Amino acid sequence: MRAAILESTVLCNSRCVMCPNRFIERAPFMPVDAFKRVADEAYDLGAREFSLSQYGEPLIDPDLETRIAYLRRHDVMVMLFTNGSLMSRDRAKSLIDAGLTNCAFSLDGGTKETYERIRVGLDFDTVVANIRNFIATGCETRVHQVIMEANQHERVEFEGADNSIGFCEGRWGVPAYTDQYTDEPCVSPFQTLTVLTNGEVPVCCQDWDGKYTMGNAFTKGVAAVWDGHRYNRFRHRMLNGHKRGFPLCRECKARY
Repeated sequence: MRAAILESTVLCNSRCVMCPNRFIERAPFMPVDAFKRVADEAYDLGAREFSLSQYGEPLIDPDLETRIAYLRRHDVMVMLFTNGSLMSRDRAKSLIDAGLTNCAFSLDGGTKETYERIRVGLDFDTVVANIRNFIATGCETRVHQVIMEANQHERVEFEGADNSIGFCEGRWGVPAYTDQYTDEPCVSPFQTLTVLTNGEVPVCCQDWDGKYTMGNAFTKGVAAVWDGHRYNRFRHRMLNGHKRGFPLCRECKARY
């Protein structure tokens, strides 16, 4: 295991057109005690990179700084993926003081009109200002854009940040904007643990509703799930050319 995605919350203040968040039904927050236990177990198995974002907006979590500070007791990377709307100067300072090592902002449009059509409920000017203020702190920053038909003509770049792009995969009624599918084995089930707020461990981060779970980290423990029969059987099939036989993988165009 190289990395762990520990979903701190599934609550979100936006209804982005390409995101399944509105369909999620599970615990709004990962309990802090369970989080600490899972974090320790993932660390013991080799995880040195931790993300506290999955399918919610992490800045909604009132215990976010507590989680970051707990992880930083070890010499690990702790990152967030955020829409940036709640990243005030005070919150940025609080997160960095807690030990946040880097932050990725989602900005799916270079103009107010395009952005607010995609990230419904958010204000473009506020988010841009928050990103600029965060970059000024000196904390490692990435600005990420999901490319789709509605914004492919607007590439977003911020000086002082790592600017990256991803592609809409054609889910939730938004047409795909990539044909990058490959039959090569995916590295995610070999390197990255994902734990949802209810403790379920999906086969990878693309399994947003935990439809294909490998077990529950809260009840079984991380090691028992990560090294369990179900996960190892899936990895074996992945390595032996059966990727297309798994529904989630057959539809996935993500590259890890």
